[in-house]
Amino acid sequence: MTIARRIVLLAGAVPLVLVALGVLNHGELARIESRSRFVSDMQVASLSALGKISGAFEEMRVALRDHVLAADAAGRARSRRTFTSRRAELDELLRQYADSLVSDDRDRRLLDEFRVSNAEWTDTALEIYERAYEELERDDDARVL
Repeated sequence: MTIARRIVLLAGAVPLVLVALGVLNHGELARIESRSRFVSDMQVASLSALGKISGAFEEMRVALRDHVLAADAAGRARSRRTFTSRRAELDELLRQYADSLVSDDRDRRLLDEFRVSNAEWTDTALEIYERAYEELERDDDARVL
């Protein structure tokens, strides 16, 4: 093989290598774009929903605290209404999240675990409401006597 043929062979190999790298680069960019689209379409909406869920749950906790610390019946009634409305809002947000924003099996499992924990917490909170109401009735009875 002469030097001229080697030079022609090397000169012809360079464009082929560049084309191969371009094809690989294009494939990688397409993969990155699809992952970015998944993040922007699904994960951002999911994080937003989780923020709303967290806010609704915190407002339920605050309403329970306000109920326990309330000095009058109007304050207790207001906190109970807040608790009830936030509970309904939380149930709706969880339903929406489950219907359209769960991205994989792990996400579904975590959602189910949160639902179970939230149901336990809500049951305990309702018991606290009932106990606080019973104490108020006893206090009212004691004042009457």
